[in-house]
Amino acid sequence: MSMRTFLAIDLSEGIRAALAETVAELRTQIAGEAKIAWVEPQNLHVTLKFLGEVEDRVLNDVLAEVSRVCADVAPFEFSVRGVACVPPSGNRLRMLWADVADPTGRMEELHTRLDDALSAMGFSRENRGFQAHITLGRVKFARDVAAVRAVAGPLVDEDFGDGQAEQVTAYTSQLTPDGPIYAPLAHACLGG
Repeated sequence: MSMRTFLAIDLSEGIRAALAETVAELRTQIAGEAKIAWVEPQNLHVTLKFLGEVEDRVLNDVLAEVSRVCADVAPFEFSVRGVACVPPSGNRLRMLWADVADPTGRMEELHTRLDDALSAMGFSRENRGFQAHITLGRVKFARDVAAVRAVAGPLVDEDFGDGQAEQVTAYTSQLTPDGPIYAPLAHACLGG
């Protein structure tokens, strides 16, 4: 048996509440312009690495490797500022996200170390550069991309707060017709 699994940094309740308020406003303002699968507030997080389906027989080894990597990276601060449309221009839109600033560079370092360690275990390596973000919604269809961009545009400098990363959480993700259900599997404390 296997579980759809990813590694993430959790958000403080303050950041989560600020993002949830903005998502509610965007949902109302964009309703007629696009069909968007909005992320529920309890599911907001920063993804470090998506592992896909992880077989039960290797799960403990994966979690042990994640703990080993995390122990070598010191806790760090990050900030959540601004809403972005992805891609940032053009007549197509895939998602809306909140930008995450990584002033210490440790979040990117953690991502790289996890990617290296887990690819050595046979997991796919990321094929694009790491861009720390929090997905707010995935665009299924946009009737008027320019209108969606116009609504999100003024939020480019919105301050959602500062966070402190002290652990990485391994989650399972069960896909349902009503959206994904995330359940924490394990926590790995940052050390360094």
